[in-house]
Amino acid sequence: MPTTQGTLEIHIARTNYRDQPEHWVRVLMLRAPDAARCTFVHSTAESMACREYKRAIDHDQHFKHDSFPYRDKLASIKVEDQRQVLAAAQAVEPQHCQRYVIAVLEKLEGKGLVPRGTGTGISGKLVVEQGGKNEAVKYLLKVQGWVDPQGRVGWNTRK
Repeated sequence: MPTTQGTLEIHIARTNYRDQPEHWVRVLMLRAPDAARCTFVHSTAESMACREYKRAIDHDQHFKHDSFPYRDKLASIKVEDQRQVLAAAQAVEPQHCQRYVIAVLEKLEGKGLVPRGTGTGISGKLVVEQGGKNEAVKYLLKVQGWVDPQGRVGWNTRK
């Protein structure tokens, strides 16, 4: 990702899907200021019920990706610090995308690449409940309307 400015921006991106918890996939985005292309750093799984997460670093992606309309700039770093960001992303165990981003941000805080408290500030915005995969799946079903207010699972209960 060449840049003449000598800096890269770190952004976080998220979706606005109405029928599932916000998914911070393509979580961390590294790009030169005002560049149309960036690098996505994220953790994925086939579905929320899947137990195998995979880490991915995808270069040359569109910054203004239609699936991720919300992007927040977190920090600017020197181009030479990009390796440290990618090393931190590689060092974090793949897990649910939101928790993965928080763990990467905490590593970047320790290296002084993002302001202290960035990970903590993001963790306050977790959409998936803290109860692990089972709670995440229950929450997803509730958001999608498959669970009524009494906690009974059935066909879509929304009217």
